[in-house]
Parts: sequence; structure tokens; C-alpha cells
Amino acid sequence: MGASLCSLENTFTRRRPGHPSLMPAWWKRATSKSYGRTILFLGDRTALGEIISAVTARGFGTVEIPHPALICAVADDVVLSGRGSRADTSKLLRVRELDIPCLTPEQALVWLDELRAGGHLASA
Repeated sequence: MGASLCSLENTFTRRRPGHPSLMPAWWKRATSKSYGRTILFLGDRTALGEIISAVTARGFGTVEIPHPALICAVADDVVLSGRGSRADTSKLLRVRELDIPCLTPEQALVWLDELRAGGHLASA
């Protein structure tokens, strides 16, 4: 075990073969920032496919991590019943802690239809 912190840090930022510059540590990789109009999807992506395409067509972004600026989360029945993966279950818990509405795919489609009819961003 005698590795020092400095040598561990160097292993995360060393030059990689074929790359002209230093590679950033995995937790420092560039990610897109969320600025409001984002929705979190939890569950099977094939089951959520229709709502995901409708949401992206409406101009909303999708994220993988719950944050306070989310508009809402959309979860399939498996996740809402508590039988989802550990990752989805912990994300759902965080969404509820942040007091963000969580919709079923059917509720989300109705909400998007209301947005289309009203022409503005309504609360979910």
C-alpha cells in the first residue's frame, strides 16, 4: 500500500498513448449543465421511448442525475412500484426528497398535450 497521494494523483492525470495532452480524471470530465427545462427518466428506456421522443421534440433536455431545477421526473410502473434497479430507486428517492413531481408516462403525455394546447410551460 505505500502509494502516496501525489503518485495516485499522477495516475489519474498521466499522459495516455496516442493523446497529445493530459487526460482529465474521470470525475472531472465535461458534462452539459442543466438550466431548467430538463426531465429525468427512470426505468426501461424502451417502455419510455414514446414519452422521451415527445419530450425532446418539445425542446426539453434529459438528465441522468436528479437536481433541484428539474421540471419533473418520469418513471415507469416497475420503478414506481419499488421493483426497479437500485440506481433508479435511489434516484426516485432523491427526486422525492427534492419535492419534484414524478409522473407516469401516461401522465407525462397528458401534461405535454396541455402544454401544446396552452402554448406555455405549465406546472406538472
